[in-house]
Amino acid sequence: MKPLQFFLGLFCFLFLVPSTAQQSQNFYRYDDGRVKISTKTGIKDTLIFHSDVQDDFAMTSGAISLVLGILVPKLVENVPKLFYNPENYIKESLVSRSFLHRDGSFTRLGELHHIEYRKMAGDEPLALFNFTIGDTFMDNGYLDIELASAKINHTAVQLTSQNHNLNVVVEVFFHYYDAKQLKLVHVVEPFVINNAVTGPLYQPKDQKIRLIPKFALLESIEVKVTEVNARKKDWDAYLSLYQEHSGKLSGYLLGLINQ
Repeated sequence: MKPLQFFLGLFCFLFLVPSTAQQSQNFYRYDDGRVKISTKTGIKDTLIFHSDVQDDFAMTSGAISLVLGILVPKLVENVPKLFYNPENYIKESLVSRSFLHRDGSFTRLGELHHIEYRKMAGDEPLALFNFTIGDTFMDNGYLDIELASAKINHTAVQLTSQNHNLNVVVEVFFHYYDAKQLKLVHVVEPFVINNAVTGPLYQPKDQKIRLIPKFALLESIEVKVTEVNARKKDWDAYLSLYQEHSGKLSGYLLGLINQ
């Protein structure tokens, strides 16, 4: 074989073959006492917002104390650091949407009242998470956010008949500019669903109040959903990564799990 043909063949193997493989992915669902595996294509994560017109929100000095300049890194990038590879048991999705438009217009935080995160395989919903943004604390300069419902129909996390429960961690990040034109990020304390199973609709009760301060200019909202097999080995691996890379947030999460 000529050298040119060899390198062309190597290029096709290294680059073209993997890209084809990435078009489909295995998903798991626990149903009727057994785990069902199906191959999905056209996977896409989106954020959908429903808005109505409310009072304008602008940054106040009292809100700055709530800002955490921490953006949690993608856990999957740190998986090789572990003593075993839980890559099949820890899956992460990250999606964001901008609120700044090229015509100079933008969406104000006070106009948003509902955020919906969707993971779809074509027209089939794999996971749905719904958040509501309320104005209970508006007179004090804040909005509040809660996870209204969650539903996971299929998960990319590998399940077995013995270990089919999931722990789900949902994080929301508000990227914004303050009154001094500094770009910052407000990190909402994570929402955690323990021992979830595929199929049922979850409507978390008695949630801790999570406040969002007034922003001078909202740039984007980012939602990260991490699904972890709930067996101790995998959950401990996730918490180890989280504790190592997420700073102050890890203290909150670890304290919540240990209650």
